[in-house]
Amino acid sequence: MSCSVLINYMSAASTTPRLARRDLAATLLLATNLFLILFAYYLLKTVRETWILAPEGTAFLSGPKLKSFATALQAMILLAAVPLYARLSRTIERKRLIRRMTGYFVACLLGFAGALAIDLPYGGFLFYVWLGTFNVAAVAQFWSFATSLFDAERGMRAFPGIAFGATAGGFLGAKAAGALFGLGLGLGTLLVLAAGILVLHLGLYGAAERLVGGARPAPVEAPPEAVPLDGLRLVARDSYLRWVGTLVILLSVVNTTGEYLLSEAVMREAEAAFARSGAEDARAFTAAFVHAFYSEFYLYVNVAAIVLQAFVVGRLLRIGGIAAALFVLPVLAFFAYGLVATSASLALIKWVKIAENGSDYSVMNTARSMLFLPTTEEEKWRARQVVDTIVVRFGDVLSFLLVAAFGIAGLHPSGLVWVNLALVVAWGFAALKVRHGWSLRLARARALA
Repeated sequence: MSCSVLINYMSAASTTPRLARRDLAATLLLATNLFLILFAYYLLKTVRETWILAPEGTAFLSGPKLKSFATALQAMILLAAVPLYARLSRTIERKRLIRRMTGYFVACLLGFAGALAIDLPYGGFLFYVWLGTFNVAAVAQFWSFATSLFDAERGMRAFPGIAFGATAGGFLGAKAAGALFGLGLGLGTLLVLAAGILVLHLGLYGAAERLVGGARPAPVEAPPEAVPLDGLRLVARDSYLRWVGTLVILLSVVNTTGEYLLSEAVMREAEAAFARSGAEDARAFTAAFVHAFYSEFYLYVNVAAIVLQAFVVGRLLRIGGIAAALFVLPVLAFFAYGLVATSASLALIKWVKIAENGSDYSVMNTARSMLFLPTTEEEKWRARQVVDTIVVRFGDVLSFLLVAAFGIAGLHPSGLVWVNLALVVAWGFAALKVRHGWSLRLARARALA
């Protein structure tokens, strides 16, 4: 289904037959590459939830709270990792950089498989932290690569098709995670399988670049002391990039806080189910319950995402442009969390998060990838890395601080729903500012073309 939708979409959108063939082939390769990244990620994501939510840690910092703390810690790690990536992107040729990054990811996965085999204490916590950095780094690297191959006009036509690979990969990865676990494959085996998939996806980068034929411009020279912080400075000094960063922070806080509410509801239901079951091993029972829940949850999220990506995103962009894509999710989130405020049941929170995450992974991800089309090459490779890593995880830190504040004050977690509603309103205002800046950037790019 994904190939036929992609071919029909690109054929209808193209204007020049020769360009259509070349861009269509590159889009198919890039979509396949992104499919493999997200397929591997969703195998790992189910492992992550099972590993960290099983009883481990202190009374206060365990389960959902340990998960929230792990999410916040990712941001602190990225504060060091992103400047290092900025330096590497200036000094290492693009193909070699991608190869080295992928090799690092594969080595880490094999190491975590070993940690699982020996039941390393707090291994689930360490893996959760690492996987968050892998997710943002691998996907941000992919989109930096993709935006460097297309100009704004061609990218507008190609990106919805490319993004379809992510939704398809997430859908099949979530489905495979549940099916493989049901067949008796252990969590460590899933880690090794994901490592093999990353090795396979690496070869598709060069093929896509050869098809498009776009060579990367020479790196912009800068004083050595400016290199580690140049991505942050690019964002800080430009009004458009600052509003993009603000939008991403608000999106991240709302989404991560919603994930915490879901985890709390899952653990409450797991405890109740364990009490009814008469089972003796609480950890094994909880691990099986969590794995079953999140396998199904991620499957439904990706069903929603793949339907939206295939039948809604392209039409939405053609009818309403970038503005329509930017406003769909905050409007949906406002009404969704309004419903959650009336009931904190697991079933309601589950379906609210399915709708929210499905829209985020399809409509919003496509919109975010397009926000960097009318930017400079330096902004594509350095500012985007900052926005998609440090900025995203800074939002996660704020979410953790909210969760910690509620816990210290002894407030019920359901009160976080009202905080999310207020943040969604601010998110809508940021979307207005981003849409205005994007229009100005696009007009400037067209004038210089």
